[in-house]
Amino acid sequence: MDGKVITDPKVVTAFSDSHVAQMLGYLNITGLQAALLLNFKEAKLDWKRVVNERRNRTADSADNTDKK
Repeated sequence: MDGKVITDPKVVTAFSDSHVAQMLGYLNITGLQAALLLNFKEAKLDWKRVVNERRNRTADSADNTDKK
């Protein structure tokens, strides 16, 4: 799944915690690590990168276990 990113286009005044929580849910379900929230409300594109930190810790733990 390397190189894959979830994108979620929105037309909202501002990103909320629920938008980020939704993206984290998508990341947990898919097993992917990164997502982009894209907001097309204004003339200039607004974006927010969302990273699944829990997946990173799990992967790091698995890597460390293999090296022992």
